[in-house]
Amino acid sequence: MMAAQSLSDGNSALTLNGVALGSAVADLPEGAVLANGGGAPITITLTATGQPVTAPAAGGKGYTLLREYFTMEGAPVDPAQVSLGTRLVTVLTVRPDSAEGDA
Repeated sequence: MMAAQSLSDGNSALTLNGVALGSAVADLPEGAVLANGGGAPITITLTATGQPVTAPAAGGKGYTLLREYFTMEGAPVDPAQVSLGTRLVTVLTVRPDSAEGDA
């Protein structure tokens, strides 16, 4: 809370590409450089969001994923056969690969 307040007041030594941050929230462009120009350590939290170009394959380590797609009316559908922007219902089933305690 105090760190966010310090950034909000413009009292932080944290810079983005050489410019002092004036807000506790900032978008980081590609190649961004964050620097601490002060003498004290600064704790920051980075959150990355985005969308993959192609959907990752179903699966994972220690569990199995099953994706099923349906129209808004409930009919099964192949997502590769619908127009971009079409609303679909996705049912995601997650199952462990082994019984609990088995490793």
